Amino acid sequence: MIIRSVSPKYINEIVKIENDSFISPWPKQVLADYFKKSGFFCNVAVDGHDEEVAGYSISTLVYDEIHVFKIAVSSCHRRKGVARELLSDTFNFYEKMGALSVILEVRTTNVPAIALYEKLGFEIIRTRRNYYGRGKGDAYVMGLALDRYYQKLLSAT
Repeated sequence: MIIRSVSPKYINEIVKIENDSFISPWPKQVLADYFKKSGFFCNVAVDGHDEEVAGYSISTLVYDEIHVFKIAVSSCHRRKGVARELLSDTFNFYEKMGALSVILEVRTTNVPAIALYEKLGFEIIRTRRNYYGRGKGDAYVMGLALDRYYQKLLSAT
């Protein structure tokens, strides 16, 4: 996998992943607008052989806290470390800007994603009821101190 900045040539593949990954996907134009907005970091994981998009993420920095708005991986690339690579790239990008922590929301029923986040050191901070709309599901707010993430990373090597 190669992690790079999002470019317009990837939008159709990203929209397909978005539609396959979320109950309430963002429309193509909303995604395209985020990819152009200043203050947002948007990266994409691309298969080095055929340039197929494996996943993407959208985040921003608020003071010293990274907010991950979106992270999604195509169904055929899940459980292969793509999300981990996208998050690592995001953390490294913002760490240079003084980021100290990360926050994100995840559907309470998304067991694989929660397991990944916990493996990276995230902890559940609280539950947001009806985060995805009334009757559409709750979200856990999960947080991670970057120093804890990097310590964990160093201890694994």
